[in-house]
Amino acid sequence: MTRTILGIVLATIACYFFGFLYWGLNPVPYSAWKHTPNDEAAGQALLEHFPESGTYYVPGMHHDEATLTRLHEAGPLAFVHITREGKPVMQSDVMAKGFLLTLVTTALIAILLKLAAPALPSYGAVLKFTTLAGLSAIVMIDFGDSVWWHISWGWKLYMAAYHLVSWIIAGLVLAKFTCVGAPPRSR
Repeated sequence: MTRTILGIVLATIACYFFGFLYWGLNPVPYSAWKHTPNDEAAGQALLEHFPESGTYYVPGMHHDEATLTRLHEAGPLAFVHITREGKPVMQSDVMAKGFLLTLVTTALIAILLKLAAPALPSYGAVLKFTTLAGLSAIVMIDFGDSVWWHISWGWKLYMAAYHLVSWIIAGLVLAKFTCVGAPPRSR
């Protein structure tokens, strides 16, 4: 158990550091974002039309079917996440929550690897397993956002790349502590 916990902590640190490099020092993923001609005017319009912090879909599902159809077909469509009150650019609590999220995710991957250990005799097998498990999650979640909610493929592909590499890093670090070289379980 101590080896597994050590593996989870080390994999979490490795994934978190990769996230820092990918999101903090790499401007490329942000190239998928579009820019408004005037952020101040756009911000004022958001405050005017979105009465509270939260997630909105425009046109809203509260319309009757005929109105929803008309508005949807005419466009525009928008999926808006708004926080009406300002926040610091760098928030220490977000970084701490991100670390905790990475820790929980890594612990779940460790559980998967422990369960699959008899079928994962090598690092190559772990790499295949974590890659396929990560791809499964990415297809369902990241690509699902593009299919169902019209979130741009460009943005979701950058997120998918980050998620896939994170799964692979976690799997390769955890392999040393959870399954590779473990004796097969008797049935």
